[in-house]
Amino acid sequence: MPDNPSAIFLTGYVGSGKTTAIEQVIQRLSLVTSGFLTPSLRENGRVKEVRLVSLRETLKPAPLLASIESGQLLPHVDVFENEGVRVLQDALENQADCLIMDELGFLETKAFRFRAMVHRCINEGPLVLGVLKRGDAPLPSSVVARPDVTVMEMKKARRNEITSSLLALVSSLLPGEGVLPKPIRARPCFRTAVMKYR
Repeated sequence: MPDNPSAIFLTGYVGSGKTTAIEQVIQRLSLVTSGFLTPSLRENGRVKEVRLVSLRETLKPAPLLASIESGQLLPHVDVFENEGVRVLQDALENQADCLIMDELGFLETKAFRFRAMVHRCINEGPLVLGVLKRGDAPLPSSVVARPDVTVMEMKKARRNEITSSLLALVSSLLPGEGVLPKPIRARPCFRTAVMKYR
């Protein structure tokens, strides 16, 4: 684990509490966030569609990143390459405390500009806090291989402990190292986006 990571990613099974942990860290530290969420709509336990929600533009309609076609979940590569790249470029130009990438997985495999922009954000942006889908897809694999990235596995049975470790790590990487402020409400952009698509 690097001493001063540029990015921290959570991985783990669906429903283990990855996004909830990130939300709790944002709330506890009162972080201003940029970046994106990729909420999915499920039907009978299967993903029906995935959307791209910009955390700086939560009131805008969220474009489809993937949808079911002929029984398969297929990515809309053009949305990654245009809207996804724009959201990340905006995050670089308007740096917040933390840049959220929730989540990265296999859908981005053919979105080469988007994949390059993810790495550029880790190189040049504020601290990245995100979620990686389990598996060996090209984008998550290339992120995990970076020496400046910390990956934490979220387990349902230990999620409080892991969330506390994440909170301590993020706090140590922000200005005012080691000072945990009193709990206050989450910044509206992240909470609005999460609640809207839950």
